[in-house]
Amino acid sequence: MRLRQIFPLIAVVCLAISSHAQLDPRIQYSTFLSGNKTKCVDQFNNPCGSGINQGLAFVLPVAVAVDGSGNMYVTGLTNETDFPNTQGQTVPLYCSTDGTECHPATSFLAKFSTAGRLVYSTFLPIGLQVYGLAVDSSGNAYTIGDTNLAAHNFRQFFAFIAKFSPSGNLVYQFNPDNNCKTDNFDSALSIALNSSGTAAYVAGISTRGGCVHTSPGAYQTNPNLNPGIWAIKVNISNPNSASLIYGTYIGPSTVGSGSLTASQQFGVGGIAADAQGNTYLTGWISTQGKWPTTAGAYRTTSQGGSEDAFVTKLNPTFSGLVYSTYLGGSGDDLGLGVRVDSVGDAYVTGSTTSSNFPHTAAFGSGSGDSVSFVTRLNPSGNGLVYSTVLHGASASGVAEEATPLVGNWSPIRGGSNTGIALDSSGNAYVTGFTFSLGFPTANPFQATRSGDADAFFTNLSTSGSLLTSSYLGGSGTDGDKMGNTLDDKFETPYPATSIAVDKAWNSYVIGTTDSSDFPTTVNAIQRLPGGGMAMFLTKIIIESDLLLTASPSPSPVTHGANLTYTYGVTNKGPDNSDGDTLTTTIPSGTTFQSFSTTAGTCSHPALNGTGTFTCSRGSLLLAGHSWGPITLTVKVNAASGTTVTNTAKVTAKTQDVNSGNNRATLNVHVQ
Repeated sequence: MRLRQIFPLIAVVCLAISSHAQLDPRIQYSTFLSGNKTKCVDQFNNPCGSGINQGLAFVLPVAVAVDGSGNMYVTGLTNETDFPNTQGQTVPLYCSTDGTECHPATSFLAKFSTAGRLVYSTFLPIGLQVYGLAVDSSGNAYTIGDTNLAAHNFRQFFAFIAKFSPSGNLVYQFNPDNNCKTDNFDSALSIALNSSGTAAYVAGISTRGGCVHTSPGAYQTNPNLNPGIWAIKVNISNPNSASLIYGTYIGPSTVGSGSLTASQQFGVGGIAADAQGNTYLTGWISTQGKWPTTAGAYRTTSQGGSEDAFVTKLNPTFSGLVYSTYLGGSGDDLGLGVRVDSVGDAYVTGSTTSSNFPHTAAFGSGSGDSVSFVTRLNPSGNGLVYSTVLHGASASGVAEEATPLVGNWSPIRGGSNTGIALDSSGNAYVTGFTFSLGFPTANPFQATRSGDADAFFTNLSTSGSLLTSSYLGGSGTDGDKMGNTLDDKFETPYPATSIAVDKAWNSYVIGTTDSSDFPTTVNAIQRLPGGGMAMFLTKIIIESDLLLTASPSPSPVTHGANLTYTYGVTNKGPDNSDGDTLTTTIPSGTTFQSFSTTAGTCSHPALNGTGTFTCSRGSLLLAGHSWGPITLTVKVNAASGTTVTNTAKVTAKTQDVNSGNNRATLNVHVQ
């Protein structure tokens, strides 16, 4: 038998982007991460694997996540025996059943500080093949996947969830399978956590039978005709163990016949959950099969092609579908990532060859094989808030590709955090790769394609308009899928790029590259790739400096008279800021009378009331520009001879590099 060989280089990119207009993203740090091996050899010193990448040493990206402090986590696969490891581990050998061929292979998890320093790098237990990653606010990391690396004869492997502590130590491994069959394949492919970090939502596939636990009253307790897509909710509130809360199979409701095998007929692209516990899934299904849909959903039937994307919303107890819809046109459509905002809108990204894919806007030039889409569905799943298509033309002007996440044909193509992320205002961030010279750019940090293929980063507003869009890469191939088969029936499921966004709207992108000149910075821990295919980390930020000014009138003030505070906010740059908010409290000894502002909206107490006064600008504050005047008028009830004190502050959702000038305190004497 042939061993599976997978061969790319990882990229991680951190960006901080705004929501209302173009910003000027800049690289803060960029570094490679790899060993120094140029070749991979087996126990007999022969090249590992087979195919065009035979013998190549690699680091393969899977997923990226970020914790509440802005530390970044990446997971993937490597065959480099000198890959950095802070835990004293060595890369194990992955062998064929008869032991005639063995080569190094391991899944890894690495953590980086906000400054791009390596905090830890650890290997997952032997045999675990990783497909997804989520991190809670405290820095506990949850990896998912299957035991594929231990299933040498491909007769059986099971899904897993493995928890690692903030210092990179394995806490536990949870398996949601019943271990019910010898001939069984279960893979966990996508994971999301709730906001409190007490529950994990996981989606995956059973390609040979129903061995994943389901719960009483589940929507579907067993997969139809054996293969099926499943979702589970897992209790992770206990620090040292996990347990199943809910579980169900979802579909397909039928599996088609013909030339496609069951394993080629469907796939999971992503999972997300809202604050109410509803679960959202996206993926794709062959048109030879059938996906369950609900009455009144946006699309209840296939529109043609070989594959259709789907979006499905499960209720909080996994007992029924809130909605389920097809998404696509007359070509091939793949759902490859999903996120959900605070109101329950689902944001789906993927790739399509459909010239009639439903969209409200299209960016880029040219036509060709495959383009990216970002679609925002309303909470009922019966209409589009927006749908945006990103495309362009290749050097030849004939073929084109701009794909958020592309793997090879396999039931396990997909993964968590793979193509889309959201910030707190509902702006979408997508990443992928493109061969196009006409891919749409807007205020880019890299305006043109540098190599055969580049990764891309695109930021869309809440209405789906293009805010920022850029190439990212060197003179080689960046972000493109790379891989080779391990067996005739199984192919590489890994993404080419992945993205996460932190609470300050910094975006972290990982992807593949073979560019030795991929941009690095002077503070990099590794400025050149060490051997075959290395990993790179890049952090790109938006920084502004908000200055708050304030003045009272009159000062001093007479008891019983009105006192007016006038505030102004100036963005000293270097970049634009977004989400600017002025907050103050009605001073003790005064009551609210009136206000005014030149932009945005304000909330205030009732007339003659007390409490908090807040003004939100609601639009981008350009570098070098000001917001104001903003006035607040109060009636002074304090006794003569006392002092009225007012403190105000300004904040932004984008990063402010100097918090020392964000506050102002005014003391006014009462006559």
